Amino acid sequence: MHSRRLRFGARILVAFLFVLSSMPSVAMGEPTTAPAAQGTAGGFQVQYPPPPKPLLAQIPEAGVGINFQLVGHNPLIDNDLIPGLSPMGIPRGGNGNLGVAAGPCVYAGSMTGEIPALVVDVSDPANPTVVGPVPGHVPGIGQGIDDVDTVADLNLLVIHMRPAVVGAFDNENATSDQIYDISDCRNPKLVTNFPVGQEAGNNSSLHMSTIWRDPNNPSRVLHVITFLGLDASYCPFCRPDNIDVRVVDLTGCPTNCNPKVVAAWGMEAEKGIPKVINVTYPDGTTYVRPTVGHQAFFSVDGDRLWITQLGFGLVGLDSSLLARNQPCEPNSPTVGESEAARSAHCLKLLNPNVVEQVLPDGTKLPGRLDWNPPFIAGHVHTVANVPGKPYVVTADEPNAPNDPTDCPWSWMRILYVGSQEQGRGALMNDPVPYRGDLTPGILGTMASMQNIPDRCPKPGTPAGPTTYSRDIIRDDHGPHEPLVFPDLVIATYYSDGLKAFAIDNPLTPVEVGAFYNKPVNTIRFCWTNCLPAQKADDGKTTIQQPPDPSFGPVDMRAFSRVIAKDGLLYYVDANSGLYVVRYTGPHADQIPDQGICVTGQIQQAGFEPCPPYGR
Repeated sequence: MHSRRLRFGARILVAFLFVLSSMPSVAMGEPTTAPAAQGTAGGFQVQYPPPPKPLLAQIPEAGVGINFQLVGHNPLIDNDLIPGLSPMGIPRGGNGNLGVAAGPCVYAGSMTGEIPALVVDVSDPANPTVVGPVPGHVPGIGQGIDDVDTVADLNLLVIHMRPAVVGAFDNENATSDQIYDISDCRNPKLVTNFPVGQEAGNNSSLHMSTIWRDPNNPSRVLHVITFLGLDASYCPFCRPDNIDVRVVDLTGCPTNCNPKVVAAWGMEAEKGIPKVINVTYPDGTTYVRPTVGHQAFFSVDGDRLWITQLGFGLVGLDSSLLARNQPCEPNSPTVGESEAARSAHCLKLLNPNVVEQVLPDGTKLPGRLDWNPPFIAGHVHTVANVPGKPYVVTADEPNAPNDPTDCPWSWMRILYVGSQEQGRGALMNDPVPYRGDLTPGILGTMASMQNIPDRCPKPGTPAGPTTYSRDIIRDDHGPHEPLVFPDLVIATYYSDGLKAFAIDNPLTPVEVGAFYNKPVNTIRFCWTNCLPAQKADDGKTTIQQPPDPSFGPVDMRAFSRVIAKDGLLYYVDANSGLYVVRYTGPHADQIPDQGICVTGQIQQAGFEPCPPYGR
C-alpha cells in the first residue's frame, strides 16, 4: 500500500513538473498571445491565466489577448470639427460612449466640445466607415460623453449634451438630452432638445443614463438620468435641488415626442445627507467622500431602482408605483416626511430604517452597502443586473484620472440583492429576516493582475514578474462599463482594453479573456502628457494639443459600454477609436448570433441585455 502511494505521488509530481516546464515564461511587460495552461471545467475550455498587458510599443496591429479576436477598427480621424479648426489628419481622441441602431450603424460620442458624435456604418464589421457627424452639436458641449442611448426597434436615439470633459469651454448650463429619429440610421434627424435638469434655469450637472421598457407595455419607455454636481466649492451653481435621479418618460418618441420628468429622488432631499462628507481614518488622513448618485438601473420588472453613490456604495429605491404606471408623487421624499406621505412617492428608499452613524454629530445614513475602504482608489460607477439571477454587478472607476500611480485602482463586484427571505441573523438575536434587496451583500470580486496590491509600482523597480511600470500603464487602470450575461461579464477596462470574467460561480469569478488593442501614436485631443494648449483660429477657444511624442504611444483608454450586435462586440477607446472584436471564450454561446445586447438599455421589454436572458 505504501509503495503504491509513493508511485502515485511520483506520477503526480512528474505530471506537475511536465506542465510546469511546458508553461511559457511570462513576465509583466512581455507580449504573449498564448495562455500559460489549459484544462477543462464545466464543459468548456479554460485558458488561464490570460496574458498580462505587454509593453505598449510591442502590441501588434491585431492586438494581444486571449479568447478575443480583432475583426475591425476605425481610428476616428479628426475630420469633423467645429468651425474655426483645421483637421490634422490624426485620430481625434476624446471619444465618448457608444450607441447602436437597428440598421447597420453605431454612434460614437465625443467628450470634447470641439467635435460632434459620429455616425459609423458597420455593415461590413471588418471595415467600419465614418458616415459623418450626428447633427445638432452645440460648440463647446460634449455630445455623448457618458451615454448614447438607443431603443433600436423604436428608432430612438438619445444623446447627452453636457459640459465637455476635454477642452476649456465654459457653457456649464447648456446640458440637455437630444432626441433623434434614426429610421434612416445613417441620417439621424433631431426631434427635440430637452433641457432636463434645468428647471428654473439651474444647472443640475447631468451625468449618466439608462433606459427601461415596461414589460407590460413595450411602447412605454423611461429614461433614467443621474445628476452628479457636488458641493459649492466644486460647482457653485450645480444641484441646488439636491436631486440624484430624474426619470424622463419618452413614450411616443421619436415620432410623437413629448418628454416629461415623471419622477425624481435625492439622498440629500430624502435624508439630509450632505453631498460631500469628510471621513477621518486612523492615521489622521481625512478623505472626502461624495454621496451623490452616479448611475441608476431599473430591475427588469421595474420594481427596484439600484443607484451607485459615487463615494458611498449602493442603495436601492422602491420604484414599484412608477413601474406599474400607478398614480404617485413625482417629487423626491423630503426629510421628516411621514411614512404615509413617503409611501406615495414614485421613488423612495427601499430600506430607510436600517441606519448607521458615520459622523460624530450623529448624522445617520439609510441602509446601504459600502466597500470603501479597503482601497480608496476608485469610486462606485456602474450597477448592472445579472440576467435572470438575484445579483447585480458593480464597477468602480479609477478615482484619480490619468494617474497611473493610484494603484490598486478599482474593481468590479458581484452583489446579492435577492428579495426572498433567507432566514434570520444570529448575531445579537437579530429578529429581521435577511433580504438581499434590503441589505445587499458582496459575493465575489473581479479584478485584473494589475489590481493586485503587491504588484503596485515600487520606486526604482522595473517591470517584471511581480510589478509593472509606466512603460506598461500610463493612464488609469480599472473597469468602466460592463456587458453582463447570466454567466459572463465583458467590460471595457481603460488601460487594459477588454476583460472577460466567468461568473457562473458568483463567489469566485474567474478572468477568462483579455484583449489589449494597439495604442495609436498620437491623438488630437489628449488626456495625459499633452503639449501646451493653444488658442484656436477665433483667438478665444483653448485647444488641447496632442501628447508629447517623447513619451511614446498613447495608452489605450477603453471607455464606452460594450455592445453586442449580431454576435460581435463593439466598443470605443477614447484615444484609439472604434473596435469590433469577437469573443470565443467560456460562455460565448450566451452572445446571440443575431440581435442587439446592451446592458442598461433594454432593447426588448422584459429582457436584459437581450432575449432570452433576464425574464
